[in-house]
Amino acid sequence: MTEKENKKYTKANRDRPPDKQNQPPLPRTTDAVLERNSQELQNSKASSHIRIPRMQNERESDKCIEKVVILISIILVVLTLPLSLLCVFMAVRQFERVVILRNGKVYKNRAFGPGLVSYLPCVDTVKFIDLRTIVYAVPPQEALTKDSLTVSVDAVVFYKIFDPIHAVINVTHYKSSTQYLAATTLRNALGTRKLAEVLANRPEVSRQVFELMKNITREWGVQIVRVEM
Repeated sequence: MTEKENKKYTKANRDRPPDKQNQPPLPRTTDAVLERNSQELQNSKASSHIRIPRMQNERESDKCIEKVVILISIILVVLTLPLSLLCVFMAVRQFERVVILRNGKVYKNRAFGPGLVSYLPCVDTVKFIDLRTIVYAVPPQEALTKDSLTVSVDAVVFYKIFDPIHAVINVTHYKSSTQYLAATTLRNALGTRKLAEVLANRPEVSRQVFELMKNITREWGVQIVRVEM
């Protein structure tokens, strides 16, 4: 075979489609596998349909228990009249609000007061919230500035509650949490500046601490009024 014929033969073999007999056989999905998969899908759907009514039944049973407990508490209040009137009503002052937790849930989703507020002593938990502005003097905080120098700075934070429900539900102790946050934020703000910037731009540092605290305490129902250094 000449060189020219050899090239034609090689090109013809390259352009020829591959032999189907030499290809590995494709895996087949048997009927048993298909039947098993369909059965598992049906079982999962059935279990999900069963789980939803079960959760609904548990919620209905919890509501029934709550109604029974409230009814028993009302009966005890009626039987112990008029002495029970001293325990059923409470006076809420002008600068206060009361959050009532009935069976662990916020009663009527609102805060009560000022004035006389009624509650059930055996069922309700009462939380008093002071709406007046609180002044907290941050103790002197020693921090390392950006130029690796130690500085001690104190501050005064003015804050108040604007949402009593968030102050009860979203944080354990809003006062201590706000005070710890003030000290930590002050140290962090000092660490991002040089000592000369801290001494020359105290109002700017105070504004930075104010903005950082405001964004965090909003979820607690706490409003930062002012920060002074």
